Amino acid sequence: MFMDVQVSDSSVMLSWAASTSEDVQAHVLYRRVSEQKRWEPLITLSRTADRYVDKGVNQNTMYEYLIEALDSSGYRTPAELSVQARPYDTGVRSPVTGLRASYDEGERRVILSWSYSPRKQESFYYVVYRATAASALSQYKSVSSTRQTFLDAELVGPGTYEYAIKVMTESGAQSPLSERARVTVSSR
Repeated sequence: MFMDVQVSDSSVMLSWAASTSEDVQAHVLYRRVSEQKRWEPLITLSRTADRYVDKGVNQNTMYEYLIEALDSSGYRTPAELSVQARPYDTGVRSPVTGLRASYDEGERRVILSWSYSPRKQESFYYVVYRATAASALSQYKSVSSTRQTFLDAELVGPGTYEYAIKVMTESGAQSPLSERARVTVSSR
């Protein structure tokens, strides 16, 4: 019988009351995606095992678990009740790294470049933040996920410009702001 289920964004931790019978040789843990009929054996554990962490799960998928005790003659004690668990999405994405800013004096524009490696397959875009001597850091422009560069030709004059990048997903998840990059624009 299951005693506890703890769910995170990347795992399901199950605990149960291990059988006290001397005949029990192992516990067989089964898993299925909710709404499916077939139970698949996930793992066979020792007779004294009373917990297991399932790390082979996907976010926002509902799983069901059953556990059976297997005795020395091969008899399986029928499972009483299943439990359900759905790993969740924290809504936090990894930040952009390596943000660089440089000033192209000939073209009078700031060139930004950065790196980003998404951890999951999803639609996202970048939000560029900008600060000038006259304004605090705030949302400035958005950039397609297919690009990791941005050209800022809408400069408001000479001085120091500061930039940061944030990742935003279609589902509303986002990264923290990247580290800031500064660049000085000359007065030609």
